[in-house]
Amino acid sequence: MGEEEGVDAINAAQRRGEDLETTKKWSAGQNKQHLVTRNTAKLDRETEELHHHRVSLEVGKVIQLGRQNKGLTQKDLATSDWDTVTVLRKKGPTAAQAKSKQAINAAQRRGEDLETTKKWSAGQNKQHLVTRNTAKLDRETEELHHHRVSLEVGKVIQLGRQNKGLTQKDLAT
Repeated sequence: MGEEEGVDAINAAQRRGEDLETTKKWSAGQNKQHLVTRNTAKLDRETEELHHHRVSLEVGKVIQLGRQNKGLTQKDLATSDWDTVTVLRKKGPTAAQAKSKQAINAAQRRGEDLETTKKWSAGQNKQHLVTRNTAKLDRETEELHHHRVSLEVGKVIQLGRQNKGLTQKDLAT
């Protein structure tokens, strides 16, 4: 049967409402029957036996108990819909959406706890503003330092530490 006759036969069968089975052939219409890819060669060199690893008997017992607790038979468990998807985490709102007036009002209606903070000079260009305290500190000329104690105070501390059997590290910590 030529290609044109095959297409005509398929079209006629479709018009009659007949069931048709179609298959998609890998690399159909291409001369690739003798092409050896890198993966094919790797698979040919593979000598490992492929099998599922066995699990311990305890795993089977846990599955059995869980199945029985849910009231399922082995057939029920085997034929249950495994293609359903459970969403564990839903993408939350973006930062801008969470801060919007609408989102805040909705959270208040739901009775959720809200945290509000007032930022100092928020929205104002005050990073270079000289305040009264800053100017006062700039005028300050006094040198700030700790006053020294006399050598006798250090000797008294040393004697007291030695009498108690402490090192300098023990005293410091």
